[in-house]
Amino acid sequence: MISCHVLYEAGYPYALEGVRYNFNCNKSRMTEVTKVLAKKDRGHDKFLRMIVCWASITAPRFFWTEFDTYSVGVVRNSESTIHTLLKKPLSQENFCEEIPQSYIDHINYMIEQKKLRNAKGLLPESFMQTRMVMMSYAAIKNIIIQRKNHPLKEWQEFIDAMYLQLNHSELLPERT
Repeated sequence: MISCHVLYEAGYPYALEGVRYNFNCNKSRMTEVTKVLAKKDRGHDKFLRMIVCWASITAPRFFWTEFDTYSVGVVRNSESTIHTLLKKPLSQENFCEEIPQSYIDHINYMIEQKKLRNAKGLLPESFMQTRMVMMSYAAIKNIIIQRKNHPLKEWQEFIDAMYLQLNHSELLPERT
């Protein structure tokens, strides 16, 4: 199970102001105009690129491998795997799936022996890693469209967290 916490959002009033330049309408009407434009593509939804959020996400490596597909409108900083390995011995808590204790013990032994490259290379895809991610609403919209029916449950958990925590989730594609 992933952990996803939206920490901050910015840009909404400025994105609306930019849309208002194109539509020459008053501020009270802009909310309705943006709801219509957000559902379109081919540049009509470009104001979504101006709304950004920062989220702290803890997910397994296999999730991050796929998440790296999204590079436009997304910036990431991750915790260092090496520093994580040096903090304390690994335990089952560091993995999203059950790992044989003997395997965890072997990785811990490699760490104790200062064979960090070996230890890092032995980490399974279920190793949990935290990243700070900055995403535009346009990037989130794209992720939702492409991953809403993905077989990995982590994608649905991420999408659900976005709908629940973002201040303007009405601008995202409708849930199905």
